[in-house]
Amino acid sequence: MQRILMNRPLLGCALRRTSSTALRIVGGLLLTLVAFAGLLCAGSLARADESASVAETTGIPKPDEWMIYGGPEIAIYAQTGKGSTSSTELTGPRVDPPCPGCGDLGTAVVDPIRSRETISSFLAGGTFGVLTPALDLPGKPRAFVDINISSAQTIETSLARTGNPGVVAFPSEGRSFLPIGEGAMAGGGTQMSVQQQGPQIHAGLGVSFEFPISATEMIRIKPAIVYSRTIAEIEGLAVRPVRLNDDSGDDQQLDDFRIINLGAQQKKVYHASGPSLEVEYFPNIR
Repeated sequence: MQRILMNRPLLGCALRRTSSTALRIVGGLLLTLVAFAGLLCAGSLARADESASVAETTGIPKPDEWMIYGGPEIAIYAQTGKGSTSSTELTGPRVDPPCPGCGDLGTAVVDPIRSRETISSFLAGGTFGVLTPALDLPGKPRAFVDINISSAQTIETSLARTGNPGVVAFPSEGRSFLPIGEGAMAGGGTQMSVQQQGPQIHAGLGVSFEFPISATEMIRIKPAIVYSRTIAEIEGLAVRPVRLNDDSGDDQQLDDFRIINLGAQQKKVYHASGPSLEVEYFPNIR
């Protein structure tokens, strides 16, 4: 039996180019939803006392304005995956007794193994969102909601792997008077592989704060709660040669083994949620 568990995202980084450069880093801000509800109720109370020079800058709406934004986005998305392999006891014909000194394996079809790996992909897509009017408070807080849809460009990640499962063959080393055991044969082993697929969907709900850092520069900090929908293609393979007799040397051939070859493939959708933090930098404010 092969099993894989996918945990929620470890890291999500994004660079967005509109009039600003945004860097999204997953962080830990847990009061976002409460603040969001308060801002929705109080957004209409915002005052328009922002200076005209800042309000004219693209990407920085006036305090009493709504803002709809969007643009292309690239990102690195990573999550942890845990894989484990177990099996039943071996049945059917087999040499009796087996020869552990020759490299024969145990009585299970495959030995149990588990591992944890980071599964990552490069994302390319677009993000679209809405900012509400600001409150007349320090940081000019605004509620926002955005959604990102991206295509995943990635490579396979191996989990719970032993040996190099594939085509069973004799090892390249010379033979001796002893039989070549099951574990000494090339092509035996187990592995699972995972590859993220698109489209991936990430939706955020949170609060935006604006802070000037100089007369011409400003940053916008956007803590949020993010929902992620990802797709992964999972493959599993187990290959086990079983020795049938005591032939050795040149008399031993592939016909002296029976091969157990088990494989499966599936595509699965995963849902996750967690806190995030996005920081946008605005240079050259006029």
